[in-house]
Amino acid sequence: SNCFNKTASILTPHFDFTNVTNPYMTFFTHMYGTDMGSLEVLYSIDNGNNWSSIGTISGDQGNAWFKVYANLGSLSGENNVQFKFTGVTGNGSRSDMAIDNFVIKDYTPPADYCTSNGNMDYDTAITQVHFNQINNNSGGKTNPYEDYTNISTVVQRSQNYNLSIYLDTDGNYTVHSKVWIDWNQDGDFDDANEEYDMGEATNVSDDVTSNPQSIQIPVDAKIGKTRMRVSAKYNVDATACETGYDGEVEDYSVIVSSPNCSDLAYWNGVKWRDNDNNVLQIADLSDKLLVAKEVLVTNGQSLNACGLSVDASNAVTINTGDYINLTFDVINDGKIDIEDGGILVQSDNAATIEGTGVYKLIRYSQNMSNQYDYVYWSSPITSFTLGGIVSDAWRYYSFDGATQSWTSENAATTMAPGKGYAVSAPNSFTGGSLSVDFMAANQAFNTGNINVSVFINGTGAQDDDDWNLVGNPYPSPIDFNTLATDNANIQGAYYMWTDCAGLNGNGQHQSIGYTTYSVGSGSTAACNGSGLSATRYVPVAEGFYVEANASGNLTFSNSQRVTNQTDFVNRSNRDRLWLNITNNNDFHQALIGFFNDATDQKDRLFDARIIDEGNLSVFSIINGEKYVIQGLSPWNDSDRIVPIGFTTQLAGTHQIAIDRTEGILQNDVNIYLRDLNTNTLHDLKANPYQFQTIAGNINSRFELVFTRSPLQVDALASLHSINLMSNDGTFIVNDKEKEIIAVDIYTLDGKHLLNYNSNKPVDRMVMNLQSVPRQILLFKVKLKDSKEVVLKGIR
Repeated sequence: SNCFNKTASILTPHFDFTNVTNPYMTFFTHMYGTDMGSLEVLYSIDNGNNWSSIGTISGDQGNAWFKVYANLGSLSGENNVQFKFTGVTGNGSRSDMAIDNFVIKDYTPPADYCTSNGNMDYDTAITQVHFNQINNNSGGKTNPYEDYTNISTVVQRSQNYNLSIYLDTDGNYTVHSKVWIDWNQDGDFDDANEEYDMGEATNVSDDVTSNPQSIQIPVDAKIGKTRMRVSAKYNVDATACETGYDGEVEDYSVIVSSPNCSDLAYWNGVKWRDNDNNVLQIADLSDKLLVAKEVLVTNGQSLNACGLSVDASNAVTINTGDYINLTFDVINDGKIDIEDGGILVQSDNAATIEGTGVYKLIRYSQNMSNQYDYVYWSSPITSFTLGGIVSDAWRYYSFDGATQSWTSENAATTMAPGKGYAVSAPNSFTGGSLSVDFMAANQAFNTGNINVSVFINGTGAQDDDDWNLVGNPYPSPIDFNTLATDNANIQGAYYMWTDCAGLNGNGQHQSIGYTTYSVGSGSTAACNGSGLSATRYVPVAEGFYVEANASGNLTFSNSQRVTNQTDFVNRSNRDRLWLNITNNNDFHQALIGFFNDATDQKDRLFDARIIDEGNLSVFSIINGEKYVIQGLSPWNDSDRIVPIGFTTQLAGTHQIAIDRTEGILQNDVNIYLRDLNTNTLHDLKANPYQFQTIAGNINSRFELVFTRSPLQVDALASLHSINLMSNDGTFIVNDKEKEIIAVDIYTLDGKHLLNYNSNKPVDRMVMNLQSVPRQILLFKVKLKDSKEVVLKGIR
């Protein structure tokens, strides 16, 4: 103790693997403590001159011994193999570690059961055995022992199955029958509740004993293949390992499964095998209950299966980038360890988790710069405290949707499944990412339906006061599209806090740290666009905001869980653009697009209200409401105008620019920004638009104009200092050179609308166009030198 950040190594003897085909290593480790360091296992084949790593275990592994397994197949044939265990203690006194029971083996099948048999002196025999799918008519004794282990039945925990034994008493004699089933699979029949007295029969040649029974499979029966032994003995009961008596013995196989899986696959540390010991490939596992009889590490291979069972003292590790995708149940009497980026899915809503094992999930936070930065967390296990995330956080908060306010919490607060919480970095934190181990005594991963309350406030869902901080409750990502479809009482968008912007000059968190995703439209980027963006798939342990449109329960379910981590989109069918606003300090992004099934009004699945305008924001406007994402009805070659607003707390130079475009907007549609203050029509595809502004919330200065027609201003307009202004349908053409003779007004398709003439050159021409429908217009200005200038304006 008190040896902090120290390294110690243990060397093994040398091993000769010349004639070893499938060598493997197992050992037990105990690494319990909040300051736990790491344990690395290495090997050398050149007397210690060079060492290669087999693997490393880091951090708190829980208060239990666990078996570690390593396949050494690559060392088969080597004649001088040595291993080294290297332990590195952590930063505190709670980092002691231990290893025990180090074993090197060549894989061989497990030892068989004890021998038991009758003799051939008489015809006392078992004639039939009926047990679920076992329906074997052996027809009388031909041998004192019959191995029928190739005949099997699958039984499910807690279920009842009828067992009947038929006997031949070889005349007017009494024969007793016993049955043993090795429910805990320890290789014997000596444990409690493994013996069944089937009664007796007298003077029969093929008839059932006096005690046909209904056998209830123990709730704790070990998952997997086990042995059933049936005996018949003259006059008295036999024992399970008795030999040479007047009678017969038959052995069968019983396969114990969970209630939902009918077939099994066994991991023996080297390969997957079926009930008959045949080798299985990864593709063969999809309908099977996986039984980890040795340590299983996914190691780059993802698995699809019916269920998962982990034997006591064994462990399943899901590596970063891998997943285990199950339909139904998890039975864990060992340990399930999910690395950051690993995924465990149970897709059926009725899937359960049982067993007394340990559950651990590691999650790395986003980068944080100081103790005042926050991450929104949600717990993937049934009960976990905020202090388990950060033991000495500067602050802990929950969000009250009913009052739209933050509530201060403490380290002892238990996280409710499905809720989100804000947890700061530790006191005196100087920057980086935090590693969180979601693991607590007797706490399993969440599964099944999880309900969390959401609220609307004020006068209803149309107001900007219906935010609710919820969280992904599972050890897997969830598909937000499915979540939104399942829960019509929330809007079809979520808001993920990235904290990528840090604090502003006033010490406040900035809204540009939110990235937003909507089901129909897509997502916006946070900060400068180089950080995280919300996708269709909400990450593991992620807290996030949703906007309610009706109070009630938001229901998370297994059917929303997915193995996806990235949202791949077919961009050819997505007509959309991302609009950025920037100044010297800040960045914000909005998304506008044209989509099937969207309308030009508010759509639940396409539009996302802006969550916080903050220091700087840009948004589109629908009926006076501000949206960071807007989906419009499909593009139909008609000119479209979208009002654009912005908020800034900084006066001075700002810039609006297109971040990127997709679909038809990429090449076939012109996009202009109209500045209503200056009556400027700017081609945003050509270059960004810079402008000066006062600080404030400005909602009526800009419009986005989408049109097929190019609206580039004639170069003569700038040479002659000619400009076009408008006010409520009245348009004015100005020219300080006093050279205007006439103005003709056209629609974009060339239709002539009006003509205004002057008897002499003038410096301005006033035109009343209040009766003209709202549209983009062309103003052909004739000058006294017979030249013409074309200006564009929007009525």
